[in-house]
Amino acid sequence: MNRILFAASVISGVSLAAAAHAMQEPQQQPGPRCGMEQVDKNGDGEITLEEIEAARAERFKAADTDGSGGLSREEIEAARQHRREMRRQCDPRQMRFNRLDADGDGKITREENAAAANARFDRMDANGDGVLTIDEMPARMHRGHPHRK
Repeated sequence: MNRILFAASVISGVSLAAAAHAMQEPQQQPGPRCGMEQVDKNGDGEITLEEIEAARAERFKAADTDGSGGLSREEIEAARQHRREMRRQCDPRQMRFNRLDADGDGKITREENAAAANARFDRMDANGDGVLTIDEMPARMHRGHPHRK
């Protein structure tokens, strides 16, 4: 019973820390569900006690690979390895790299970088005329720069 409580508390603690981190910079592209996304099942930007309990039960069930209702040392280690891999995948640098690496070969080519830049331009070009005006530029590009409005 102590192993179960220990494993459950470890898993829930990691999830809450990841949720707090994810609130700082939400993920915008498909990929692994990171941080708060993992717990906030209805996507309302708030985590309820019910969502926390459901996420905890889901993680425990996933870790209990033999369905025994308890976690063996091997299952706990496998869950730790899975969390490590998810943290690596949820690293903001890794996520950006993955978005740019369109063919998934582990390298970003000049063409992949250009395609991403063109896609970003197209998203900002609100009226689709092929020209960006100051009004179409994201507000965050203006903050903190004395020479920008």
